[in-house]
Amino acid sequence: MRYKTFDLLIASTLAYNNFNCDLAPDASRPSRFWFIFEYPEEEDESFQTVVKSFWRGDLLVEPRRFYSIVKELKGRTKDSYGNV
Repeated sequence: MRYKTFDLLIASTLAYNNFNCDLAPDASRPSRFWFIFEYPEEEDESFQTVVKSFWRGDLLVEPRRFYSIVKELKGRTKDSYGNV
């Protein structure tokens, strides 16, 4: 299964919930990056639960860990931009 988003916060939420995140530049705007999540079909239900909970606004996170993940993903986009 595959999920792509430009949204840093949902990407951070998914990474927080232990889904692996890859980056790929947007073909039309190389300064913008896709956050790409690939996961096995048997994890689809838990993945979709996290996504739906994010959009409903009913997730709880440990603030410092979440902030750390946001910073890491943002840093990865900046590092990757220099390699485009």
